[in-house]
Parts: sequence; structure tokens; C-alpha cells
Amino acid sequence: MSTATDLIEGVRERIRAGNIELPVFPSSASEVIALCEAREPDAADAKKLAEVIRRDATMAGHFLALANSAAFGAGRTPLVTLQQALTRLGLTQTKQIAIVVACKTRAFVVPDRPERAEELLAHSFATALFAQEIARSRRLNVEEAFLAGLLHDIGEPAVLTLCAEVQRSTGRYYETRDIDACASLLHEELGGMIAKSWNMRGPIVEAIAGHHTPSKKPTIAIVQLADSLAQGQRDLAHHPAADLLNLYPGDVERLVAKVAA
Repeated sequence: MSTATDLIEGVRERIRAGNIELPVFPSSASEVIALCEAREPDAADAKKLAEVIRRDATMAGHFLALANSAAFGAGRTPLVTLQQALTRLGLTQTKQIAIVVACKTRAFVVPDRPERAEELLAHSFATALFAQEIARSRRLNVEEAFLAGLLHDIGEPAVLTLCAEVQRSTGRYYETRDIDACASLLHEELGGMIAKSWNMRGPIVEAIAGHHTPSKKPTIAIVQLADSLAQGQRDLAHHPAADLLNLYPGDVERLVAKVAA
């Protein structure tokens, strides 16, 4: 009988052998990020950004949808053009949306379990929103916290895809609980590999590769606390990350209210 241990070893063997295909960061998203981070004062204007995004129809559609969402501060007047959206959003939120779109279209994809992929993306986005508000309340790096929260589970879809490949190549059948156990155990390792391949900064990679391990590093602690909040946990009086970040129950209540709004 096939067990979770067999599956975990099969996936680990593929990782050790380099027999895996990591999701590729879209070139259009890379261009958007480069423009947003450019030093030249005129390099990241709305017109140039709009031209890059418009060339990628998938990104353009998702971009406008996200720009009009409450998560990015959409107002009552809908944004109907890319330049209008970019002007209102600013560079930081434009960069964030580009990475969210990259996650949705390239990373959070599980052909055999699309519903699970959607759940993971929704949870990761909620974690990102909590993470940025925690960082803002502690006067830490808000953008870094958002990205670490968004990408913290990026390895799980990749592990689930590898599990399906192992099943097909071996002809063995594994229960869903065994597949989920494998994803739970290995998603940090694979997530760190993906984040490195996407050229994410060191603290973000560390948070992705170690968000289930106790740590005194601020970015990891922020992701751990945000992850708990995104899962619906509210009684965090003894949460190690909350203690490390000097957050009290009243602070947590205000964070939850702000993100919910």
C-alpha cells in the first residue's frame, strides 16, 4: 500500500536530482518591476508602464480587476484605463499587483486540483494584507512584508504538481491526506527555491523557507503572525511572533478591523 512516506521520498528524489520545473516569472511582470524600481525620474511614468502591461493581455485584464478591488484602495469611480489605474495606484502598489498577477498565472497553478490552487492564492493574498499592516504598525519594511506574506506558500502548488507527477510515473495511488502531508512538509524548501529563482531579496526568501520555524527575525515573525490571522486565529495572546513584535490584543483587533475593511 502506498503511504505518505513513499510519496515524500519520491518528491524529494526529484528535487535532489533537479528533475523539477520551477514556475518562471513572467517577463512582462519583470519589466513592470524594473520600471517601478528605476532610479531615473521619468523611467516609471504611467505611459511606459501601461505600454508594458498592455502587451500582455492576461496581465492587463487581471491588473485592472485588482486595481478596482477594495484591497488596493479602489474608490467609487471605476478605473477603466491602465494609465488611470497606474496614476492612482502609484509605483509600490503597481509592483505589488504585478507580482500578484504573476502568482496567479504562473505559480498558484495546480492542474489536478484547481480549487486548492485558488484557496492557496486567496490565503496568501490575505496573509500579504495582514503582513503589510503588521509591518506598518511596527514601522518596518511594508513592501517586503507584503511580498513575503504573498509568497510564503508559493512552494505548495509546486509540491502538489510534483506529487501528481510521481503518481503518474509510478502508477501508485495516494490519498489526498498523504499528498497534503507531503506538501506541508516540503513546501518551504521548494518555495525558497522558487523565490531565489525569482530574484527575491534575502529576508523574503528566508521567510518563505522558514515560516513554520520559530525565529527572531522580524520578516519571518511578521509572516508567521499574518499567516495565523489569515487562517482566522484571533486569540494570539501567547503567539511567539506577537510577543516578538510587541503586539497586544488591542493591536491585533485593530489590524483585523483594518484588513477586513
